[in-house]
Amino acid sequence: GLLAIGLLIMPYQVALLDRLTRLNAEMARLVDTRLRLRAEGKPIPLNLDDYKFSDPRLRRFVHSYEVEENGRDFSLHYFVVQPGITHSYSSKTGWFYYPD
Repeated sequence: GLLAIGLLIMPYQVALLDRLTRLNAEMARLVDTRLRLRAEGKPIPLNLDDYKFSDPRLRRFVHSYEVEENGRDFSLHYFVVQPGITHSYSSKTGWFYYPD
């Protein structure tokens, strides 16, 4: 009964934890590259075409990426399972999670 259900659920949860770990690391690298550009006085790209993902399969989990009109502030939203539950970064407010 419960053991069988646990054995079925655990691999999925482990896979999601692995994806979250890899996404968090990738998004931290992406944010660092954008902040470095801003610190150097260079424009922040309006899309992610210039960014080389270490694992291109992670790109599909980026829900949105926006650069504000001032060209210095940006936000990034990504998800692990579905877009309604997102992890985000804003250059104004930092990292956050929705719905939290």
